[in-house]
Parts: sequence; C-alpha cells; structure tokens
Amino acid sequence: MKKNEERLYRFFALHEAWPLENVMTKLAEIAEVKAESIKEVSRLSKSSACKKKFAFISCRKLGYSVSEVSKYLGVTGPSVSWLIKEGKKIVKKSEINKFTILPPG
Repeated sequence: MKKNEERLYRFFALHEAWPLENVMTKLAEIAEVKAESIKEVSRLSKSSACKKKFAFISCRKLGYSVSEVSKYLGVTGPSVSWLIKEGKKIVKKSEINKFTILPPG
C-alpha cells in the first residue's frame, strides 16, 4: 500500500509540475519547432511527431485526461486516443525523463 501511495503522490506531483502549456513548450524546444505549430493541423513531420509525443506524455505519464488534452489541442477525444497510440511508438525514454524526474523532496 505504501508503494501505491508513493506512486500516486509522484503522479499528482508531476501533473501539477507540468501544465499542458509547459509540456508543449518543452517538446517544441526539443524538436526545434514553434509551439503554436504543434497545435495546428499539419503534416510536417516534426510538428506531427511532437503532437503525438505531447498526447502520450500528457495522458500516460503526467496524468491528464483525454478530455483535457483534446480541449487543449482543439481536437476530438478519439483523435487524442489515436495520437497517444502513435506517440507511444515514437517517444524516446530520454524525452519522457525530461518530464518525469522529480527533484528530491
């Protein structure tokens, strides 16, 4: 039970430490694209890949709901579910670590 409490604390701490806007900005910085281009409908590979990574990291690693991410991106829930599935295929562990490593304390 203690282990689950620690996991939940970590999950909520990450959620609060990373507002969606900051996640978007950080991923854009990593990919060297403009953050606003990620939210646009685009087939540019870098922007499209960032959107997929954004959905995966936000929902699966930081605890945002599909509904929250869909509102932020301006897309439907099923679209976000697809983005999550595709993001899981392309996101690198080093990219995830930028969002999931908490400082001690």
